[in-house]
Amino acid sequence: LMAANVIFLLLGAANLAVGIYSWRAGSLRIGGRQLGDSEPIAYVVVGGFLMVSSILGVISAKTTNKCFLFVYIILLLVIFVVLSALSIAIFVIGGKIESGDDYWLNRLDEFWRSTVSSTPGTVCDFMDTFQCSGFRKSCNEYAPSEQALYCPSSCSNLWSKGSCYDLTIHEIIRRFNIVAGVAIGVSALLGIALAFTVSLCCSPRKADRRSYAAELYP
Repeated sequence: LMAANVIFLLLGAANLAVGIYSWRAGSLRIGGRQLGDSEPIAYVVVGGFLMVSSILGVISAKTTNKCFLFVYIILLLVIFVVLSALSIAIFVIGGKIESGDDYWLNRLDEFWRSTVSSTPGTVCDFMDTFQCSGFRKSCNEYAPSEQALYCPSSCSNLWSKGSCYDLTIHEIIRRFNIVAGVAIGVSALLGIALAFTVSLCCSPRKADRRSYAAELYP
């Protein structure tokens, strides 16, 4: 339990450092991609939460205090349930997107158009990386009135490329699988830590065992 919490503490510190640095510096690239405006806040929140829960876990493992252990069990249980629900939701949504569900494809269509409108450079970078254009069809196949909605004019040199639809779906599913895999792995670790913590909480402390033994054998 102590080792697991030390690992989570280090992960939390790393997330917190990335979030604070990006927040103060204004930009940071991870894996070749620049963080958005809201992502540093997410890193800070996740990092802070991991650090607080890990410190509580370290104290619980070190002192075997019943109160700390009980609070830590509740915290682990909440995280375990949230991550398990997230994993299931990701697999369900990913399956619907892969099968061509109209609702989620329409949401992706809206997201593509909003990104073209707000940050066309991001769409151009995507089109340039994967050598594609447009969303459901190539930019040159759209009517002139639709081209402004789906194709940034700043990268018109890519308009002759094929549609980004299949590549977009493939990339979304790939990232969904990565996130779901990480969530399942962390959930498994949390499940083990939860079981160990419950057993530690239910077992009598040394002082209690000595007192019980003294009563049995005065």
